[in-house]
Amino acid sequence: ARGDVAAAEFGIVYVDEVDKLAEGAGSASRGGGVNTRSVQSALLKLMEDAEVPLRAPGERPPWLSRNEGRNEAQVIRTRHVLFIFSGAFSDLEAMLRTEQAQQAAAEHAAARAAATDGREQGDDGLEALSTADALVDPLCRAHPRDFVRAGLETEFIGRIPVRVVCRSLRRHDLVAIMRDAEDSVLKQMQRNFDGYGIDLVVTDEALDEIASRAESERTGARGLLTVL
Repeated sequence: ARGDVAAAEFGIVYVDEVDKLAEGAGSASRGGGVNTRSVQSALLKLMEDAEVPLRAPGERPPWLSRNEGRNEAQVIRTRHVLFIFSGAFSDLEAMLRTEQAQQAAAEHAAARAAATDGREQGDDGLEALSTADALVDPLCRAHPRDFVRAGLETEFIGRIPVRVVCRSLRRHDLVAIMRDAEDSVLKQMQRNFDGYGIDLVVTDEALDEIASRAESERTGARGLLTVL
C-alpha cells in the first residue's frame, strides 16, 4: 500500500497451510515445538477488530529515505481486513471419509433390512445411493465441530464463517493448464528446446498421458513437472 494506512485497512491477508495448526487427529507432531494454540490465539486477536502497530518501535518505514527521519507510531485497524485461510486437512479428510463409509454401510444395511421384498429395482436403487454417497467429498460435509476435533480452537474456526472446498485437479484440468496457461511448464520446456533449435511437438495423446500420470501423483499441477 506504499504507506497508505487507509488503503491497507481494506486489504487481504492470506494464510496458507493453516491445517498445520491443528493438534488433533494425529497432527500434533507437525508443530515442531511451536505452540500452535498460541499461534491461533495471536491470529484470533488480529481477526477481532484489532489495532496492530505497523512496525516495531524505532523502526524506519522502508518507503522513507534516510533523510526523512522516523515517523510517529502508526497502527492499522483490522476491522475491514479480509482474512483468507487455506489448508489441505488431509488427516481430517481421512477421518471423515472413514466415518462417512461407516455411516453409509450402516444406512445401507438398515435399508436392506427394512425392505419388504427383494425386487431387483430396489437393490439397484440402494447401490446407486451408496455410489452417490461415495462420490461426495467428505470435507464438503465438514462442520465446525469437525475442525475442532482436528485441533483448531473453537473461537478460531468460529471466526471463519465461510468455508469452501476446492476439488482436486482432474486430468482434463491438467491438460488445460499445459495447453492454455500463459506460462505453463510445457511452454517453458518448448522454449528451452527452441533455444537449441529443436521444435518440441506434443500430441494430444501425449498431453492426455502426461496429465493422467500427473493426476496419479496427487500433487496438483506440480505433478506435471515431475512427469515431464
